[in-house]
Amino acid sequence: MWRVVQATFRNARADDLSGEAAKMAYYFFLSLFPVVLVLLTVTGLVGGESAFGRITHTVHATVQDHAWQFVSSLIREGPTVAVRAR
Repeated sequence: MWRVVQATFRNARADDLSGEAAKMAYYFFLSLFPVVLVLLTVTGLVGGESAFGRITHTVHATVQDHAWQFVSSLIREGPTVAVRAR
């Protein structure tokens, strides 16, 4: 049993497992904000004004005011960019 644990840690260190985990976490959080913006934009285009309003109301209640101003400006620009891309 002890040899299995030692071999596991040795292989994890040799494969730089902690570095790979850090890279995955970094790229996950880096891509999270654009994904949320895309989902909000698509919801506004496909789900209609009521679905978009419910989501934006929930987001506005969750984030701070200065963060909401930034996010809402990006959301307002999103649909116009998507329509222009067609």
